[in-house]
Amino acid sequence: MSDQSFSKLLDSVEQYLELENCLGREYVEVNSSILEKLNEEESSSEVNFSYIKEGNINVHQLLFLGVADKNQASVYKGKTGILLKKIVSAMGYKLQDILVVLINPSSLNFSLKNNLSNPFQSLIDNISPKIIVSLGDKPIVSLINKKINIKQVQGKWIDGGKFKIMPIYDLQHMLQHVESKKETWKALQEVINIKGISNNN
Repeated sequence: MSDQSFSKLLDSVEQYLELENCLGREYVEVNSSILEKLNEEESSSEVNFSYIKEGNINVHQLLFLGVADKNQASVYKGKTGILLKKIVSAMGYKLQDILVVLINPSSLNFSLKNNLSNPFQSLIDNISPKIIVSLGDKPIVSLINKKINIKQVQGKWIDGGKFKIMPIYDLQHMLQHVESKKETWKALQEVINIKGISNNN
């Protein structure tokens, strides 16, 4: 149910209760299953597919998609942020040359659990990126609506239709498994070598 539909429903309930009050009824009985459904819908309507972003929103070439750490407020803060900054620099880009978007983990988990539409879709439609670098498997699952094993697809191009996806390990994984950085860099070199994806070199 959309926010608008839910709002109309609440208006209808309010009008009904006002009518019952005019008729002298001080309370009405509501089936518990209906209350549960209303609570579910209210929770759904309040879900905000929020994300933090850094970089140029007008970039139409390279987009990094990932999942934010819990309570993360800035893309390049913390250990994962510092690592990402090093990755971008090693690729020959300035931070403003690309766009990095990290979705709120609770938003993404809610979307996946309830089989909702890709929470990144509106953003992607507006940006029309040529290449998407997926930090971990969760962004890919949302993008192609298919479960994947990051170990099997890491470093291998995935066809996203209007764009290509390069999956790499998520930043936390790279911090915890230093050996994975070598595989990641090899994958990112594939991105650097794509014709039309310019950097500072």
